Amino acid sequence: MRELIALARRVADSASAVLIQGPSGAGKEMMARAIHQASRRRARPYVEVDCGAIPDALLEAELFGEALGVPGTPQHRVRPGRLQEADGGTVLLDEVDALPLPVQIKLLRALRDREVTPVGSTQRVAVDLRVIACSDLDLRAAVTAGAFREDLYFLLNVIEMVIPPLADRVDDIPALAERFLETFNARTGRRVTGFSPAAALLLTSYGWPGNVRELQNAVERAVVVGVGPEVAPDDLPSALRQPRGHDFLDEAAARGMTISELEVAYARRVLIKNGGNKKKTARLLGIDRRTLYRWLGEREEPAESDEG
Repeated sequence: MRELIALARRVADSASAVLIQGPSGAGKEMMARAIHQASRRRARPYVEVDCGAIPDALLEAELFGEALGVPGTPQHRVRPGRLQEADGGTVLLDEVDALPLPVQIKLLRALRDREVTPVGSTQRVAVDLRVIACSDLDLRAAVTAGAFREDLYFLLNVIEMVIPPLADRVDDIPALAERFLETFNARTGRRVTGFSPAAALLLTSYGWPGNVRELQNAVERAVVVGVGPEVAPDDLPSALRQPRGHDFLDEAAARGMTISELEVAYARRVLIKNGGNKKKTARLLGIDRRTLYRWLGEREEPAESDEG
């Protein structure tokens, strides 16, 4: 993520198209907005278009605008589309893989020529915008399958960013959770100080199939339903507190985990089962507590009770 953030900062001021790919909820839209906010276009419009949520019959007019009324009458006018609304700024094409092929052709021409032609009109309108496209799918695979135009793919894929799933970014979870905690404290007027050790372990041990969005929802729930000064395990969604429905080793093999990563993941699982008791966990694992602390990336406490 540090590499991706550094890349985003380097390309923010350019006009080059950016293609952000990754699983749903991984933070693609957040990255797109951050690029816009870091650019010289920050004071200009930032227009989001959810290509997958707009019916195909309306999508062309939504993007490029349309002519309304009878030509030659006072009622005749041209309604600007979302690309015109983004003139001078940035347009985010979310779920760009959902664009039907006819609209892909027109989009290709508009971005290549930097001008749009509204539906029902012959008038061409010049636009100056920066395009950021997001996709949950591998667009290269969509090109191979014939579902996405290759020329449009290469036009959008000047700067490519691939955001990994949250399960592959375990070290990011505490920082993200703390940031969301600050956000929902401000929204609700509460003063939750942090996460209990047991709750923190649940956060870093869960697989997060919904990625960053699911983590955000979990923290919001904890702030709303919690009554203590810090987030407790019972404040988190039940999915985090229940055993996973699939085999641990199958998951490890699917993710291509190394032996070292597997050791750490298993140690965290045993630590949760033992209620956060590191002394008991180390004994069950057959290692000393210093090794356990090193695996967990924590500083060893000088004196720890049996309760952990």
